[in-house]
Amino acid sequence: VTVTNLGAVALDGFLLSSTISGPLPVHSAAISSGNCAVAAGVVTCSGPGLALYQGVVLTVELSAEIAGDFTNTVEFVPVLA
Repeated sequence: VTVTNLGAVALDGFLLSSTISGPLPVHSAAISSGNCAVAAGVVTCSGPGLALYQGVVLTVELSAEIAGDFTNTVEFVPVLA
């Protein structure tokens, strides 16, 4: 997942969550700037400010135990001082 700040102002921080449907164990999660935690299949990350046009990349490693369609729901919350 890639998020880029295309807004009108720099951000003081951000929160990013990723929820993947189905029986998909999350093995690891990492973000290019900030920290992530995994609990009950939900990846939650937070990070420092993002300048205009600066972005972050979230990488999640998981494994599918069965074949099928799965959905990844991502929420990004900007933090302004």
